Amino acid sequence: QTDAMARHVLGTFGRESTIIEEPYEVPAAPPRFDPGSLIKLLWYGRSGNHDTLCPGILPLVDDATVRFDLTVVTDRLSRDLMTLARRMSDSDTGNLTIREWSLSCQAEALSRTDLVLIPSFDRQDKHVKGHNRLTESIRAGVPALVYALPAYRELAEFCWCGEDLRVGLR
Repeated sequence: QTDAMARHVLGTFGRESTIIEEPYEVPAAPPRFDPGSLIKLLWYGRSGNHDTLCPGILPLVDDATVRFDLTVVTDRLSRDLMTLARRMSDSDTGNLTIREWSLSCQAEALSRTDLVLIPSFDRQDKHVKGHNRLTESIRAGVPALVYALPAYRELAEFCWCGEDLRVGLR
């Protein structure tokens, strides 16, 4: 579904690919950003992306200048998610709510959040990720802070795109 994936397929298998974008799943909404004193953050996705939670979100937890409520909407609990939950419970900077993923839960969470977080890190399997979570956020009218993966850099004019989400949040 991305140029990076097509290049990977070509390099690995020697075959050209046709890029087929993922469909939109949540309703469109006008852009909005009006956070209160406690910013509402949202991470949503499958457990296969939980390995990005601690590297991307713990710097926010460890930053005493940041106050937030984080909602995680996902398909199951994992060791990475539980590590994040433990670290957040020991901190005064953020509160965590975990909700079971469904399309309606994702849409409802998007309608109530101030910012979507899409952390990641520099690794080949992450480079071929699609941009569906970012496009859903943009479509829902919610600003997103995303790690600078190839698919997200394609949409950098519509989000904050970098390596340290704290910089984007500030």
